[in-house]
Amino acid sequence: MASHENQAPSLVQCNLNLSHMVAELTAGGFDYADIIMALKESPGCKQTNENVDLRGDILGNFSEYMESDRNLQLYVPPILLVLGTVGNFLSFVIMSRNMFKISTYSYLALLAIMDSFVLYIGLLRMWISHFAVDIQIMSNWMCKLVTFVGYVSSVTSVWLIIAVTIERFIAVKFPLKAKRMCNVVRARMVILSITLATCLLNSHIFWTVELRSHDINGTLSYKCDASLDHVLLIKKFGPGSMRQFTRLFRS
Repeated sequence: MASHENQAPSLVQCNLNLSHMVAELTAGGFDYADIIMALKESPGCKQTNENVDLRGDILGNFSEYMESDRNLQLYVPPILLVLGTVGNFLSFVIMSRNMFKISTYSYLALLAIMDSFVLYIGLLRMWISHFAVDIQIMSNWMCKLVTFVGYVSSVTSVWLIIAVTIERFIAVKFPLKAKRMCNVVRARMVILSITLATCLLNSHIFWTVELRSHDINGTLSYKCDASLDHVLLIKKFGPGSMRQFTRLFRS
């Protein structure tokens, strides 16, 4: 890969052949991120950045990519949905039998439910959108609700695994205290705390995510996307803001 000191062509026009542009930039030693940035910053693209999905247009010019992408999105999801549904159902049935007696089973039973939410809201919704309307863009509230439930279920799923791991660590490291520390009542409190925390953490979605319309070449399309408030939130409290905060103490 060539050094990035070489400057990407700045006079590239958005209406030129995208395959030719990518080949030219790649030959100059620039990676994918550099290519996207060069296209977005070029004078010919600055006027159309809001209406052109450069990433999609670039990849769309490669027939091999599009064919592989289509096959993956059409044929792989049904297999994963069947396997995931059967696995989560069996897991819940088995764990729910003793979830009121053994604390670990409480975590794993809820984990099966959360994983099912992730599976259906994410993968099933994406697969159905190839044949019908995506429920996420049916209305502004559906956009917010689907996004919220998706994030809450995925984050809760991760923290439930962490809770089970901590409980198993206590059972092995402190076997004499495990019975007192790891019980069903305490597990319910942990589950409730995790669920409430993830709901509060992602509650901003109801005012920072919205259904937005995009006019692409005269065709109006809708996308559930971040609003301006979301962008400002990330800039203010995200990793970039922390770097600026720490830089004040280094200077």
